[in-house]
Amino acid sequence: MTYPLDTTGAVAMGSEHGARFAGVNTVWTDLDAFTQGYIEAMPWEALLGETYRLGCNRAQGDAPGFSDLAPETLARIIADCADFVDCQPGPQRKAKCEADPETGRYFWRWREAGNIPRHAPLTVRLGDDGKVRFA
Repeated sequence: MTYPLDTTGAVAMGSEHGARFAGVNTVWTDLDAFTQGYIEAMPWEALLGETYRLGCNRAQGDAPGFSDLAPETLARIIADCADFVDCQPGPQRKAKCEADPETGRYFWRWREAGNIPRHAPLTVRLGDDGKVRFA
């Protein structure tokens, strides 16, 4: 099941996430459709199910949003999606890829199935701080 992103909020990405992110505040609407689709395809129900049951941080059924991602996880997602899009042949294909959330969802599924050699599957977990992280 995919969850639409909660477009409220922002993540301050400091220099600890690389010079590229120093002083940058990212909001969902700053992300291209491909990257949003990728994030929506992550296993939110499995990750946040325990949080929902415990009533911590979120109301039952709330859509996932920036508040659920650790800043370094968001930085990794942005970099991985940009790398995948940049590998597409030709500017038209890149533009089409960036504008298509379904392609982002497929990228997540292909990656997790081990079908993309440059992008190994990820172990996604809920950290002690309640933030989604890659192990």
